[in-house]
Amino acid sequence: MKEGPVIYFRPAALEDCRKIFDWRNNPAARDNSLSSEPVSWQDHERWFKAKVFDPKTLFYVLLAENEKPVGQIRIDLDGSEGIISITVAPEARGRGYGDKGLKAVVDHIFQEKRLSRLVALVKEDNVSSQKIFSNNSFIPNGKRLVGGRSFLEFERLINIEQI
Repeated sequence: MKEGPVIYFRPAALEDCRKIFDWRNNPAARDNSLSSEPVSWQDHERWFKAKVFDPKTLFYVLLAENEKPVGQIRIDLDGSEGIISITVAPEARGRGYGDKGLKAVVDHIFQEKRLSRLVALVKEDNVSSQKIFSNNSFIPNGKRLVGGRSFLEFERLINIEQI
């Protein structure tokens, strides 16, 4: 059985701004985002700087074994819960980086006991994201309306016995 890629992660830094801008504006990423409109550089730069320094945001860059950035995972915190989003670089898609990166970040978050629940909002036709979250013990939890559009909600709870 194939193990998949080795992956690491580190906190996002200001020098990641352009790379993540490019990933965010990739047509496939826009199609699968909560908002499908392209993001301007000015809006992205302002948003990115705010997120990197926001204590209510956990923002990570996923790195392949050769330390090449292959994606990002962001968790917006609300008390003991977090809304998680993931973007894999276009050239890295289909290689298991999203799956392995999500596992590494979620395991880290729950070991730190910072959260009791993570939520992912996924478009109904985004089958690959549904698989990634399902493979990482997120379970379907109905639908949620965001901006007048319906998204599937996946959740993962921390095992209370681990605390």
